[in-house]
Amino acid sequence: MLNRSDFMTPLPKLPVGLLVACLSYAWLGNAMADDTSDCEPVNGVTPICGFDSPEDLEVMAGDRLIIVSEYGGLSGKYPGALSSYHTEHGHVVRLFPSPDAGIGTPGAQTSMWGDKNCPGPPSAAFDPHGIHHRADLNPERLLVVNHGGRESIEIFEVKLDDAGDNVSLTWRGCIVAAPGTWMNDVVGLPGGGLAASNMMPRDFTREQIFATEASKAESGYALEWHIDSGWRQIPDTGGALVNGIEASADGKILYINFYLSNKVAAVERETGKRLWTIELEGPDNSSWAPDGKLLVAAHRDTTLKTILECAETDIPYCPIAYQIMAVDPATGEHSLRYEGAGAPMAAATVGVQIGQTLYLGSFAGERMGRVELTP
Repeated sequence: MLNRSDFMTPLPKLPVGLLVACLSYAWLGNAMADDTSDCEPVNGVTPICGFDSPEDLEVMAGDRLIIVSEYGGLSGKYPGALSSYHTEHGHVVRLFPSPDAGIGTPGAQTSMWGDKNCPGPPSAAFDPHGIHHRADLNPERLLVVNHGGRESIEIFEVKLDDAGDNVSLTWRGCIVAAPGTWMNDVVGLPGGGLAASNMMPRDFTREQIFATEASKAESGYALEWHIDSGWRQIPDTGGALVNGIEASADGKILYINFYLSNKVAAVERETGKRLWTIELEGPDNSSWAPDGKLLVAAHRDTTLKTILECAETDIPYCPIAYQIMAVDPATGEHSLRYEGAGAPMAAATVGVQIGQTLYLGSFAGERMGRVELTP
């Protein structure tokens, strides 16, 4: 998702931040006039406050902990963090950067993971975006799209205590992005490789991205990386602002969200063949539900202008309407699992389901959301 200062070309006369702020207060003031900014349950949603733009979520084994990507924005100008949330106790713990976070180095307990040419640990500008937990590997890993200091995939070792009440991260390596790419999300593949979404060229201007919104022209594609072959563009995965990405258990099929194309597609990773494509307005991130469905968070009745207004304004939440759609990975058949707008938390970029509880993250604001679903 887009966020603070994500476009490089300012509009004439007014700095972008000031212009957006002027637009923001008029729209947001009207949108939130009847809403509450208090961190109290309303409209069936319990807000979970104390975060900064909790854009992506990953559930740990045992369902007691969620790793949260607190997103600073595409430009890398604002740092972010990785945190954990305990679903029973409500505790929030900063994982990285943190005095307790480890930095593994070659020649220590383990060799560096990822690209052998990784230039070293991320800087203080570390800015996470999409994340993916690799529970299929031993040791377990967390893949993190990073915009701060460099465009890269950072790789962390994940350690969960026996009770499942505490998690720690140790940085183990990185993969620097292919030249010119601007990534959004990442997913692991069998054998240690990964796939990622490239939204648009890294030097895209403000004018170009708004033109893409209007034309729906292809701006990016999916790509994959393997240690023995490096980066490869996956054929026939082009679309307008490629966003969330997930994979089948065997890694043969990718499920790709095209935010500005208003489409979700199942794609054979090797060939790029599209097995199905569905129309869905503003699909952002995806996750796997307990029933095997793909949960796709999608924004409704909005524009990039509105999204920027939320991102540039210091508000507790963004009131944009959203849906969490349940998609059959075999056929693309889909149905509504939840929808919302306004107080106390909206503009969901991701939904993760634990039992009959749905946890929501967003690209803007100070809070997650929790919803009890009807069986």
